[in-house]
Amino acid sequence: MSEGNSSFAYRMLIFSIVILVAMPMMITTFIPSLAIDVDENEVMDDYYRFTGQERANKEAVWVLTGIYTPVGTDANGQPTGYYGVSDDHWVYGSIVGYNRPSQYIGTTQDFDVSRDEKTGIYRYATDSADYQPNDTVRDKDGNDVTVNAGTGHKKGDLYTAVTMDVSQKSNIFFAEGMRHGQNGDYKDGEPFWYEYTGYRYSFQCLSDQVMKDADGNIVNIPATSSSLSLIWFNFYRSDGISGQLTISGSDSGVAYLTSENIIKAFNSVTNVAKFNLVFNGGVEMGIYIQISSYYLSHGLTVEECYNRGYWSVMVTSKTTDQAAYNSPDFNLDIWELFDTVVDLMTFDYSDYKMSPMMGAICSFIIIIPLYAGLIAMALGSWPAMAAVGIMGAVELIASAVKNMGWPF
Repeated sequence: MSEGNSSFAYRMLIFSIVILVAMPMMITTFIPSLAIDVDENEVMDDYYRFTGQERANKEAVWVLTGIYTPVGTDANGQPTGYYGVSDDHWVYGSIVGYNRPSQYIGTTQDFDVSRDEKTGIYRYATDSADYQPNDTVRDKDGNDVTVNAGTGHKKGDLYTAVTMDVSQKSNIFFAEGMRHGQNGDYKDGEPFWYEYTGYRYSFQCLSDQVMKDADGNIVNIPATSSSLSLIWFNFYRSDGISGQLTISGSDSGVAYLTSENIIKAFNSVTNVAKFNLVFNGGVEMGIYIQISSYYLSHGLTVEECYNRGYWSVMVTSKTTDQAAYNSPDFNLDIWELFDTVVDLMTFDYSDYKMSPMMGAICSFIIIIPLYAGLIAMALGSWPAMAAVGIMGAVELIASAVKNMGWPF
């Protein structure tokens, strides 16, 4: 198509292809690992202590990144007073930065947790006042029972085994009809909230994840804009856990477990059980629940432990992170690389936690070689040059629409 120097055009084309492939590969490989700064080994140690088993099926633990109160609303059902919007687009009233489950206050299991403002994760703020490993306690029949080891914690430990506060139950549970959006009905990808009372516990994955739904389709889970929210509800004699999944800041449905489901899953052999919550599109999340062995050994039944809040929850997903793309289960995702190219060309760097300056630099690095190669190939052909000019104009308009909020 070009009448220019063919050798120069070929060299420029090869250079452009290398940049187009290398830049998005580096970004999708290295940037997601910075999503939430937590030692993966620390998380998996908690997983082992909680479940009593090694990680299987590439199961990833989601950490607690927010305990939220509901947003206040006016007569028209719109947010009122102070409120915030988290990265996953949930509108909230306030963040509970310091928490002390009321059911343990004044007991030997009393503890406090606090939220790190920098990372957004929760850690124990106190050393465990719990019994020590292998302590002997007396059951309801007067028999000595040895308590399981490894149940205590130290100040600074990651708070992955989350205890829901019995005094913060919701008298509403998440349901599709209770979803709201700002300025009217909810639209996908816009700020939203569900009705509830008490506390909402929000969990997020440590880095961008790749999952498969029930049909085997790939589902990309960006860490900072995806979450699983859980509440403990008690609604007209119905009790249980209600969950809502957000992927890329968009609502992906609700699911719930009843107290009957939970209690029936336990037996005298184990105090840990796993439950699956399946959301729209067949995306499956794992909910591990551990009943306190201390109170079980003191004569309380599973039902009594559940009702009094003597249990904790851990959230997982059957997934693999970006570093596992080359494993037998997951191949390099060409479509993700293409999406990254489009993001770079349209200056959309919000998904990569870059500063505006870094986003602009990355965009120029990929745009300049691309257009230089196209111009070199189009030299001497005015129709081809015009096509390159049109591409540039379309890209400029797309960037303006994305980043300046233009209404068209």
